[in-house]
Amino acid sequence: MSQQRNLNTLKRSIFRELMRDLIRDRYGMALRNDVPDELNKHQQAWKGLRVVEAESVAA
Repeated sequence: MSQQRNLNTLKRSIFRELMRDLIRDRYGMALRNDVPDELNKHQQAWKGLRVVEAESVAA
């Protein structure tokens, strides 16, 4: 996605920090450490938030 938009890549730690603030401001959701994955192990994530393709949002 960065290459498609001619953007430089960000380090994961910087991306996470930027997105954490954006998600909190935009959706009022906080980063959680207790969201289960497919194997029922806890991981860090925003519960209930998912990524969608821009084309499906525009349709």
